[in-house]
Amino acid sequence: MMKTFVVMACCVFASPAVAAQNVCLPHSDLVKSLKQRHKETLKAAGRVNEQILMEMFVSDSGSFTIAMTYRSGNGFVSCIRAAGRDFKEIEQDPPGDPT
Repeated sequence: MMKTFVVMACCVFASPAVAAQNVCLPHSDLVKSLKQRHKETLKAAGRVNEQILMEMFVSDSGSFTIAMTYRSGNGFVSCIRAAGRDFKEIEQDPPGDPT
């Protein structure tokens, strides 16, 4: 049976405190910090447009961070756009699945 994965997370949008801070740092520093502090690793990514990459980092305990990554000079800068907990990956059949 063909299955697709639907990502669901509680608290998808950043809390006002996180959104107001507009935390941005070099991409490599963000990846290192999320792994060390929250045990989060890259779970999903997608291109928003030609200049922006959206990335979702998730831990085994269910914490998650959504970041937007931009080219900046000779490197990349990532800005945290949302963070939360209770991340769940839900498996479900796609609509109209013939099997």
